[in-house]
Amino acid sequence: MINRFLVHAARWWTAQWTADSFEKFEDVIDLELGDSASREFLTRTSSSVIRYHWASRMICKEIGNQIQQDPGYRAVFPEFTAANIDRCLNLCWQDGQLAVAMTPWTDPATPFAQHVALKAGALADRPFPEIALSTEMDKRPWIAFADGIAPIALGSVAFAMDRALLAAVDDRLLAHRDHRSTPVLDKGELYERVAQACINNALATLTGPQPSRPLTIRIPGENRPDIDCAGIGHTVEFIGEVKAMAAPLRINSAASAFEEQISKVISQLRKRLDAIDSNTPILDGNKNAHFGSRQTVGLGVVLNTYSGSLTTPSMLNLLPSVVVSDRIAVADLHAWILVLSAMDSYDDIRAYFRFRAQLLDMDVSVIDECDIALTYFRPDRDKYLMRCQQTREEAIDSDPYLILPAMYIDGATASACPRPTDPRTWRRQFYNSAQEVPRFGG
Repeated sequence: MINRFLVHAARWWTAQWTADSFEKFEDVIDLELGDSASREFLTRTSSSVIRYHWASRMICKEIGNQIQQDPGYRAVFPEFTAANIDRCLNLCWQDGQLAVAMTPWTDPATPFAQHVALKAGALADRPFPEIALSTEMDKRPWIAFADGIAPIALGSVAFAMDRALLAAVDDRLLAHRDHRSTPVLDKGELYERVAQACINNALATLTGPQPSRPLTIRIPGENRPDIDCAGIGHTVEFIGEVKAMAAPLRINSAASAFEEQISKVISQLRKRLDAIDSNTPILDGNKNAHFGSRQTVGLGVVLNTYSGSLTTPSMLNLLPSVVVSDRIAVADLHAWILVLSAMDSYDDIRAYFRFRAQLLDMDVSVIDECDIALTYFRPDRDKYLMRCQQTREEAIDSDPYLILPAMYIDGATASACPRPTDPRTWRRQFYNSAQEVPRFGG
């Protein structure tokens, strides 16, 4: 029965994927949006981005840490502790090794796990195509049975449970807003704190203790505009704009969400970098002033990948302002952790931003931010850029669609790799572990 299910599921996937090629588009913009739908289908049914369990665990545990450090959040989410989250991630690992069948309700971690679980049978009346394309299992990757609870969507738990945690936070806060007992903070503020802590951890060899929040900067026409996260030493090395917007529930909706939400991220970063360039200081929670320079870069930190649109030039070109810049880059937090953990200096980060901008400026299409980073880590990256440029120039009349090879990390390595402690060691390990995704018919 299982084999028959897999055969029919594979046939459905192939037919659905092929159907996109028969769509008719009125103009170039429609074609780009149609391509976005294909990418969204892939991201909802396949593993299209590089993920490591250690990075996912870092984000998830930091959510627990930040909740427990704030009395308002702690009162609303007493079960959301780093220990409970760690326990659930360990249970996922044991389940994947077939070491346990189900965690009984007597386990101390189950009061937390039930917040990221669906009741058994909750999706039983839904048709297969709807379930296959739904984001429901990302939000609720555990299943609650009568006798206990189990992580069913093991990939979502092991590599992306932060989305489920933040969805649970949002649901609980919504209930408290209805009862007029909401804490001062919200999901967005929580994610900003988590992003700041995780980026600091990724850049542990570069960043020291950071100034207290909130961080603000004066911008004409705006009332107390804030800086969501930053890297501040003798100067402001980077600033960040953090958004905790989840993937849309409706299929084929990533493109419209991307245009609205990423435009806002880019606009906010550009305004703040312009203010920094004008010698406007960032004020920390103690009213101390911190100055940046034209070397300061801006990180857009988001919760989802918008189906690969963040690194697709055709989609970036749809935004109202120019976004390919050597000072601004937008990626999801997990990708930023993997990339920044391999950087051993701020000059290295700035060089990466320049390389990234050069690649995208040549209309090279990329699936994942990590694919850009792995290309940057190549010993021959300058020659690779020259080859891309040459290919572009030689076929300029036919407007070539350059595609960066998609890379992947095998599941065993992605699951078992320990958290790195040294940037150069991690850089070599990350690069050497990556393999090119085989092409169809190749």
